[in-house]
Amino acid sequence: MLTLKDAQKIVASAEQKAIEIGQPMNIAVVDHGGNLITHVRMDEAWIGSIDIAIKKAYTARAFNISTKELAAHSQCGGEFFGIHASNNGKVMIFAGGIPLKQNGTIVGAIGVSGGSGKQDQEVAEAGVAGLTNIEGIFHCNVNCTDLDRSLTFYEMLGFKVITDFSKGMSSAAMAKAFGLPYAELRGVHLTLENDPKATRIDLVEFLDPKTEGQPYPNLNHTGVARICLRTNDIHQVYENLKARSVNFLSEPQKLPGTDATIVCFTDPDGNVLELLEGAI
Repeated sequence: MLTLKDAQKIVASAEQKAIEIGQPMNIAVVDHGGNLITHVRMDEAWIGSIDIAIKKAYTARAFNISTKELAAHSQCGGEFFGIHASNNGKVMIFAGGIPLKQNGTIVGAIGVSGGSGKQDQEVAEAGVAGLTNIEGIFHCNVNCTDLDRSLTFYEMLGFKVITDFSKGMSSAAMAKAFGLPYAELRGVHLTLENDPKATRIDLVEFLDPKTEGQPYPNLNHTGVARICLRTNDIHQVYENLKARSVNFLSEPQKLPGTDATIVCFTDPDGNVLELLEGAI
């Protein structure tokens, strides 16, 4: 379900892109029934585009297709020629309307109007990316050279094992997600709480290839090992971030024997972040 809070995040992301390109826009978000949730007219945006933005959002939801794609099929001789005359004139076939998804299901749409077709589409895509579906931090990864020794230390601090893979695990999918030719490791997930959604420490000893290198020599050293972010729609987030030129180590990978799908990507400094959907 698309909430007002979700819609406001979408609009804020779209507004930011409109500001970047210097083009005031009308931005509308509708729910799964095509009903308006919110609309923003930026300063100096065309008054005539208010109606167009709302109808673009309606059209994208009504036909579950972007208005840019629909337009390509609606020209003279196209299979949908004349569709703009349906639905009491509510159908818009200009770029700028895009369906919105959560968990792979269409839950609404965004409509943008106020610039060229290319600008409207660009701002609408930025709005879609604003619905990231990232719910929080799943774990922070700590690589160690001796799991038993490190586990004793963290248990001394009060951490408890919530997931135990200390007997070892390996898979081609995990290796690919980590950007490695192969990966065999053992480890545990630790928390200070009994809540399974509490942020975890992913304490790992790599066996092949072995854990290598030394800890950072000082606290102003760039980088962390890996931070894993929980998401409820990894494929949508993956597509959204790829559209924004984020570098991924692979496509999403389903881990054998689990309900988890993961994918890793890098921040501007090359630090590795991970997305996870499901449970380990």
